[in-house]
Amino acid sequence: MMVFLAFAGVSSCEKSFESSVELAVNDETLTLGAAAGTCVITVYSNTDWRASLAADGDWARISVGGGDGMSASGLGFVHFFFEANGSGTSREAVVTLQSKNKTVSVVLTQSGN
Repeated sequence: MMVFLAFAGVSSCEKSFESSVELAVNDETLTLGAAAGTCVITVYSNTDWRASLAADGDWARISVGGGDGMSASGLGFVHFFFEANGSGTSREAVVTLQSKNKTVSVVLTQSGN
């Protein structure tokens, strides 16, 4: 009986969250080390959304998981891929997520080596 109640509580919380959030992310600022790598931005939405990337040079790229091309609907993931930064200075990229009525930006700062 307790297992059923716990499951029912989780299910109802999830439905309430999904229906009330047009567009949100798990983190709006990320700090990356100088080595090459990847990170994932979790996107919460109750509607269609699109992702774009702004970065100087070709050291970064994105792909959207759970969607078609650079867009998705509902819960999704933006995979951020970045090259090593051998310069002595940090660099920045901005992933912009846009739904019909809301825009959210995620700033990613990669330290220099």
